[in-house]
Amino acid sequence: MIFPTGPGDSPSSQADQPRAVQEARERAHLPSGPLAAALGSISDGLAILDDAWRVTYLNRPADDLLRAPAQAAAAVEGQALWQAFPHLAGTLLETQLRHARERRQAVSFELFHAARQRWLEVRAFPFESGITCMLHDIHQRKQHERALRENSNRLQVALAAGKLGDWTWTAANDVVTCGPRAADIFDLPPGESTTWSALQERIVPGDRADAQAAFLRAFTARTDFSVECRIVRSSGTGGSAWLSVAGHGFYDDAGRLVGMTGMVQDISERKAAEDTLRHSEEQLRALADSIPQLAWIAHHDGSIVWYNRRWHDYTGLPPGELEGDGWSQVYAPDCIEPMLAHWHASLESGEPFEMEVPIRGADGQYRWFLTRANPVRDASGQMLRWFGTSTDVDQVKRAQEALRDETNILEMLNSTGNALARHRDLQPLLHEVTDAATRIVAARFGAFFYRSGDSGLQLCTLSGQPPPGYGDLSGPGPRCCPAMACWNRRARPAASCAATIC
Repeated sequence: MIFPTGPGDSPSSQADQPRAVQEARERAHLPSGPLAAALGSISDGLAILDDAWRVTYLNRPADDLLRAPAQAAAAVEGQALWQAFPHLAGTLLETQLRHARERRQAVSFELFHAARQRWLEVRAFPFESGITCMLHDIHQRKQHERALRENSNRLQVALAAGKLGDWTWTAANDVVTCGPRAADIFDLPPGESTTWSALQERIVPGDRADAQAAFLRAFTARTDFSVECRIVRSSGTGGSAWLSVAGHGFYDDAGRLVGMTGMVQDISERKAAEDTLRHSEEQLRALADSIPQLAWIAHHDGSIVWYNRRWHDYTGLPPGELEGDGWSQVYAPDCIEPMLAHWHASLESGEPFEMEVPIRGADGQYRWFLTRANPVRDASGQMLRWFGTSTDVDQVKRAQEALRDETNILEMLNSTGNALARHRDLQPLLHEVTDAATRIVAARFGAFFYRSGDSGLQLCTLSGQPPPGYGDLSGPGPRCCPAMACWNRRARPAASCAATIC
């Protein structure tokens, strides 16, 4: 008989059983009849052993749980447990059962059945002449627990990587339970819970109103809440810490808040970096306000966010008029397109910008400025902003142009002198002189006339491209005015005129 459930259910006579087993069964008062049938129908395994570890009762689930997959089905009643299932010898099962028998104490433990690759929960209850074992298959539960542990481990790794901590709050008892990292961030002893009220009391007074307002807004709108605030450290280290706290609320059918779960992050380093950056920017602006150049600051994308005082003084424009593309009104229109093309190229490449452009002052006059912009990067090389200056180079520019004009004039005079020495005929000589005079005054064309008696002016030679009808100079009387040119002796011609058709 493989699964005896009672004396009447055995196909062989009880007299055929070994006498010791029969006596053990009688001492154990094994169930029979309806009770035996009921025990045989349960899904958990049930095994009863005598004081010599012989199997006196084993239902089918117990046999399925204990038998190795390759082990053939056979009657086990009357055999010692370790003989019937040799793969169990020396395992935790034997150790715990012997411990229970020796101390006459019930034991409960989890056993990994290596032969079947399954987890079992075993509960053993010793009695006067043996021990009763209950076996429950918990393999699926253990798999779920393992999956939960792995998910929890992955979550903790993710939280650690993001320097985040998890917490939960139960409204019924006002208890906040923190994960290991959240406890460290909140400056709490490991494993110790606190209350929402206690956490609120630790918020720096100057931040408490904003934190409470953020919580109330989220509660009213049934949305997640997020707030950045400082808390006073309680571990005796002194000072405060900046925290970013976010939470998601849970509500019952009546709309009452029953709890929250959320994340907390220590952002003290970020806030310190922001303060350092802000102080650095304030110092940079103060320095930029003290220099004589026009200065400005732009975001990494090129959008200008600040001009120094000297810029506003020179252009006469208040800050509001320079927002958006308002800056373009102070530049010469024909310079904007090439300037923007050069600026966009610098934004894409990250290379410094440099260009000479005319900028209109408050008096309406344009002056030349050398504009330079350099990228400002952090320690990792990330672009933060652009810092630019515009230096007034108008006098230098005009001096360079005047020097260039004078050089050209000297070269042309030298060339003309050589021509005078080279030409003997009057016509080529007059043509050379006319060309030189036209170039000197930067005229579009020039002409040389002479008066012959009463016949009026006569055209002798032309230089450059004459206007239509210029060649129709025949007929009596003056037809045009004498050629003339006037210019200043500074950087460039102030005005010029060549022969004009009368």
